[in-house]
Amino acid sequence: MATAGKEFNTKKQQDKSGVLAPPYIYAWSAAVLAAIEVPEVSEKDKAVLLQHASTVSRPEQLLEHVYISRAAVAFAPGTHKINFSVSAELQPVLDALLRTLVLTGGCAKFGTPPRSSGERKVAKLLADLGEWNLPPAL
Repeated sequence: MATAGKEFNTKKQQDKSGVLAPPYIYAWSAAVLAAIEVPEVSEKDKAVLLQHASTVSRPEQLLEHVYISRAAVAFAPGTHKINFSVSAELQPVLDALLRTLVLTGGCAKFGTPPRSSGERKVAKLLADLGEWNLPPAL
C-alpha cells in the first residue's frame, strides 16, 4: 500500500492537469493485487479477487464503491492498522481480502477500539461469559 501511495504521488506530479482518482483507490487496488499473489489464499478467495481485478480497468470505476482504504502504523511496534469500507457490491471482495490478511498473520478487529485497558478487559470478560457477541469470525 505504501508503494501505491508513492505511485500516486509520482503520477500526480507528472500529470498536474489531469484528474486522478483519490489515493485510497490506489491503496485498495494494491491490497487486492497483493492478496492475489499470496500463495496460501484459498482458490475460492483467489477467484473472487481475480474476478474483481479483471473487471476493473480504470481506478475511476471504484469511486462509488470504495469509501476507505487506509494503512497506518499502529501503537504496537511492528504492527499496522488497515481500514476498509466498501459498498455492498464489493463486500464479497472485502471478505476475501480480510480472510487473506488473517491467513497471513493479521488480526481482524471491527468497530471502534476500546478507550482504555479497563474497557478491553470488560469486553473480553463479557465475551468469555457469552454475554457480548463478538463480530463473526472470518
